[in-house]
Amino acid sequence: YIFDNSIPYTLKTVVITGGTEIAPYAFYKCENIESITLPDTVTRIREFAFSECTSLKSIEFPNALAEIGMFAFNRCTSLTTVELPEGLTSIEREAFYSCTALTELRLPQSLNKIGESAFYGCNQLTDVVIPEGVTRIESQLFRYCDQLTSVTIPSTVTSIGTYVFVGAPRLTSIKVAEDNPSFLSVDGSLYNKDQTALIQYAVGRSATEFSVPESVTTIMDEAFLGCESLTSITIHSGVTTIGSSVFNGCYNIKEATLPTWAISSILRANLQTVVFNAGEHIPVRAFEGCEKLTAVTIPDSVTSIGDSAFLWCTNLTDIVIPESVTQIGIGAFGGCSSLANIVIPGRMTQIRENMFSDCNRLASIVIPKSITEIGDLAFFDCSSLTAVYYGGTADDWTGVDVNRYNLALTSAPRYYYSEDRPAADGNYWHYLNGVPTVWTSAQS
Repeated sequence: YIFDNSIPYTLKTVVITGGTEIAPYAFYKCENIESITLPDTVTRIREFAFSECTSLKSIEFPNALAEIGMFAFNRCTSLTTVELPEGLTSIEREAFYSCTALTELRLPQSLNKIGESAFYGCNQLTDVVIPEGVTRIESQLFRYCDQLTSVTIPSTVTSIGTYVFVGAPRLTSIKVAEDNPSFLSVDGSLYNKDQTALIQYAVGRSATEFSVPESVTTIMDEAFLGCESLTSITIHSGVTTIGSSVFNGCYNIKEATLPTWAISSILRANLQTVVFNAGEHIPVRAFEGCEKLTAVTIPDSVTSIGDSAFLWCTNLTDIVIPESVTQIGIGAFGGCSSLANIVIPGRMTQIRENMFSDCNRLASIVIPKSITEIGDLAFFDCSSLTAVYYGGTADDWTGVDVNRYNLALTSAPRYYYSEDRPAADGNYWHYLNGVPTVWTSAQS
């Protein structure tokens, strides 16, 4: 070994003239060292050898060097350039962890292993070419490399770990060798070879819209994390798996087309319009507090809407609930203070508690004959309700159990359905061009 961690901390320049290995912790926390020259005889730099040498600006690596141990240059925050020699075969985990000044990295063609998090937090790196011979890109290899724009993956890489590119918001291009058997690059984004899995979107792209390719069935963890340019995302109905934190940090998404079950993966703070293209259930609290949401399209595949699904969506002005829906949960549309009209599907039997409470601009509602019970507070503070279109007769209405605190409903004008113009005057309605319309004595 060369040295054994008994180096004076005041050293600034070190020239080593012999030996084959730099011992573990040899120069650990020698914070004043600025440059180191190693002899041609050194083949191995052991773990933590130069860790936290925060003033180290340059080091000359010998041609005989074969291995750089784990944490060897960890937090060498003044190191700007690393030129590694041909013959180097292994860089162990976190070897250059948080080398925050490192701007230039040249990896030799002899390299076949790069350890986990080896360049984690090297936030000045802009371009990295991984050499042929490396077979695996380990987890978190470029995590928080926030200036990284381009990475080139060779043909020999057959597996990629997790969170490799997380925290690289300027990444615009992931290039993959055409003859790589496992991976594929399309428009700078990374997929598996048959394009069934989207592994990493090029989050630094300026594109504002993205549609997941039809071949994709899986979107991997954190694939879009931190992509601030996207305002519109389309996820087709064939996608079956969406990983964790996929759209975290995508704060500017305003439009989304996706299956109902996928809505929880989207940051909803700025969502304005949503089109569901598949799914049977809108989840509990799916849009709770989405104050910018104005429109939602629900397909005929949906049969239920969860509790508080649209609670306090104060700018939701219109929503069409398909006839396929048989259940709507408690408080589902509570506080939707811009909602003006609603039609309850004809297969429902119950309007649950607080379903439309505090919808103080709700002017009309169509209630089908199938409804037998209206829960407490279902129409509490619906102060603008001026028309209740009931799908049955007056006698049928007497069989509806209207529970407490629904004065806005019971005191509003109520009209009973008649497909044909009634022979006598009264409160009757029918559909005219799809719109609930009151029969009047003036009509013929």
